[in-house]
Amino acid sequence: MLKKIIEILKIIFLFKFDFSLPSKKKFLLFDDNHRNYILKYLDQQNLNVLHIRKEKINLPVVLLNFLKLKFTFRDYIEKFIDHAEPKYIITFSDNSESFFFLKKRERSKKILIQNSWKNKFNDPFLNIQNKKYHSDYSFVFNEKIGNIYTKLLSCKSIVIGSFKSNCYKLNEEKKKYPILFISSYRNIKSSKLLVNEISYSDYDLTHKKAIKEIAHFANQKKIKLYIYGNDLFAPSIEENYFKELKLNCDWEFIKNDRSKTYNIIDQSTFVVGTHSTALYEAIGRGQKVFVFSKNFDNEKLNTHMFGWPYDFGKEGFFWINNFLNRELIQQKIEKVFNLNQIDWDNKIEEIKKKVMHFNENNKSFIDFIKYD
Repeated sequence: MLKKIIEILKIIFLFKFDFSLPSKKKFLLFDDNHRNYILKYLDQQNLNVLHIRKEKINLPVVLLNFLKLKFTFRDYIEKFIDHAEPKYIITFSDNSESFFFLKKRERSKKILIQNSWKNKFNDPFLNIQNKKYHSDYSFVFNEKIGNIYTKLLSCKSIVIGSFKSNCYKLNEEKKKYPILFISSYRNIKSSKLLVNEISYSDYDLTHKKAIKEIAHFANQKKIKLYIYGNDLFAPSIEENYFKELKLNCDWEFIKNDRSKTYNIIDQSTFVVGTHSTALYEAIGRGQKVFVFSKNFDNEKLNTHMFGWPYDFGKEGFFWINNFLNRELIQQKIEKVFNLNQIDWDNKIEEIKKKVMHFNENNKSFIDFIKYD
């Protein structure tokens, strides 16, 4: 009990507060994550935001719970929602157990919007079957991941593709970047063990080899390579990571800017990478893509392979999972690079339908909240 009281006191003295109870609004955003995207479709005046990272605390809710000897953060979340009385509780935190555990409410519907590509290593909830997990709806990238969410959360899944990508109209301006490598860099200590004695250095090896292969291709073709960064907070460290690889080509690093990501993708002739949501979004947006698929002899890490949870095989016409034969790799890259857009569209059609839809302006979501 004493520990719980101390936790409440820390919250009171260390965080920002709201001093009035939540007003009753139709929509509640669970976690102030990607609010800018949801506000493209909802009126700010009709939206409450529940901050679950404790960056802002509603003091009256805390005090009401305190009087009832309820001290957990979960108690706080439930009480906040009780006062807000939303018709829809929406979240982009698509692996949040706090959201999964929210109690069912007759007058509220829980909506999960898939935010990133899933795998069993980064999203441990995928390894669990918990009867208390619940949502009413999930808006997902594709049918296969929708089936997984439906099973885990007992919800109805609606295929919409990437909500964030759908917010941006396809940019058909002249191409600016002949080759764009989408970085999957993480500022993680190389010796850190991930699973079964596999270190981050082992995990990152595919990434390092991939950038060297595409740099070799760019050098051979006398084409400039652009590297789109991933780290929002330490871009200089990320850029130095690539400098230390001594890439043998003309290349330029582009700092990550979330507001410009989709325009940069659209203005690229050829998009390359290992494993990132942006690669799949590029496919959804009709771009020519080449993937250096991660391949591990480990059940969890192997879900990083291209297309999971679909099983497209270890190698396909625009993805490869080993670096044993440079000549073969370069031939595969060149074949995709040289495809005209019509041929690419024809070859990619079936896979595109499976991995990433493009629902322009999120029409399916708009229709849902309008007519439900």
